[in-house]
Amino acid sequence: MSKHLFLTGEKKVGKSSAIKKFLSIAQPDFSGYQTQPVIINERIRGYALHSFEALDEEENDVIISVRAGVRRNICVEGIFDTIGVKIIQAAVAADAELVIIDELGKLEDNAPDFQAAIKQLLDSNHRVLGVLQKKESKMSALLNERDDCEIIEISEADRDMAVDKISQWYRG
Repeated sequence: MSKHLFLTGEKKVGKSSAIKKFLSIAQPDFSGYQTQPVIINERIRGYALHSFEALDEEENDVIISVRAGVRRNICVEGIFDTIGVKIIQAAVAADAELVIIDELGKLEDNAPDFQAAIKQLLDSNHRVLGVLQKKESKMSALLNERDDCEIIEISEADRDMAVDKISQWYRG
């Protein structure tokens, strides 16, 4: 059983929902972050990072990308390398048994400090449960190179089994 588990698959297949359901059932001590949509006039207009640890009000729920067309998001430069790094550092300092990383993908490709923070997290004693976009990216390459990371693909056909797969991994 791998130390870290990442779910991947097509958009809206239920990767983040499976993690949320697992967290509500298992109730582990956890830290980390989740990406949340920024909704204006009932439409997704971008995404924000939400830390599970207490941060200054101006630093939590900070916008990381802006919608610029159908399925096109433009990264807000510098956020991952500043606030993102701070969120990862806060997760490590929290000393929780599990760190949630929801999600990693192409937006982080131009954030070397954030990539280094993720690598340090993976090298630490923490176990990581995360979501990885199903796209080629520097983060997917990093995770695929590691022996301690398992990446499982979730599809509509087997998404109901995702919580069971996470639970099996967690019980190790």
